[in-house]
Amino acid sequence: EDRLESNSDLVSVARKWFLRSLMLEVNDGHLNLAEAVLDLAAGGPLATAEILEQIGGLGGEPEVLQEFCLNDALNNDIRFDEVGPVDKVLWFLKRLEPAEVLTPPSMLRYTPSTYEEGLLTPEMLALEAEIDDEWSNLKAPKGIAHEEVQLVLIYPHRRMGTLPLNNRLRRIFPTARRTDRVWVTLVDGQDGEEYPGWVVREGRYVFGLTKLYRKHKLPVGAYVTVQRSEEPGKIIVNFLAHRPRTEWVRLLNVKDNQISFEDQKRAIGAEYDELMILGADDITAVDTLHQVTQSQRKSLSALLRMLIAELSRATPQNTVHAKTLYSALNVVRRCPPGPLFAALLTNPDFEHVGNHYWKLSG
Repeated sequence: EDRLESNSDLVSVARKWFLRSLMLEVNDGHLNLAEAVLDLAAGGPLATAEILEQIGGLGGEPEVLQEFCLNDALNNDIRFDEVGPVDKVLWFLKRLEPAEVLTPPSMLRYTPSTYEEGLLTPEMLALEAEIDDEWSNLKAPKGIAHEEVQLVLIYPHRRMGTLPLNNRLRRIFPTARRTDRVWVTLVDGQDGEEYPGWVVREGRYVFGLTKLYRKHKLPVGAYVTVQRSEEPGKIIVNFLAHRPRTEWVRLLNVKDNQISFEDQKRAIGAEYDELMILGADDITAVDTLHQVTQSQRKSLSALLRMLIAELSRATPQNTVHAKTLYSALNVVRRCPPGPLFAALLTNPDFEHVGNHYWKLSG
């Protein structure tokens, strides 16, 4: 394969090879027609054969050669994006792809921070694996790839309508050899409604669930389950539903770009992790707080001091669980558990009181 790739007389598309001198001509007219076909299809995705059929083909040559040559031409034109999974070619108009797919939203972007992983205790490592953040440095789990995966929804993914492409979900969602974006169909496990979805491999997230989250009013902290459908290319997203009942929820308030928390009653219709549930009434204020926090570039320890001070007001012992801290921290800064745990261990401002609970020293 290396020898083939080094030969300038050969063309490769989807691991198939052909002589450049025998390629069919694909001119600007063909490409403009292909753009128009995809435009009428709301951007796509369409298979190459469908595009060829609608533009009238490239002549009388074998269809497999026509597809190969059109694929090569589309692949070299910035207007088109190949979004099919492994061994399947699908095309989409790049200008009609969601902005959140082309550029990772600020709330999902993680700037890696260095820390000594050997500092983390076995209990912390176990909790890190349980949370399974997509940016954690974890080994891929063993087992079959068709199993149902359960995760806890954190604020940035709830806000942006995404799922984390963590170790376990990578085994369920389709991938690709080269393309960074893969188109999928997301299926509501409650009522069967389908939504277009996107696997953004480099950004480590799956986009396309805003309508599902809003329809079912899922809270931050809800348990979400994901599994493959029997139909190829379809992924079922579900949650543990029950008749809505009034629960005490940790509500996040923002005033003058300062954060505070208070417990209020809310109707919840899904099972959730009590340590990670969060609510917010003023989403715009939270968005602004996130932007301000990003621009201020406060240290992780400074953010944790502020969060522990606010969250601990509601507990008699003035303590906060590490999972609660993780959930709250990710409202203002995207961060996996590892750096958070390391900051708690190495800064004398924080005191561990057992069972993953922490408080401010002194």
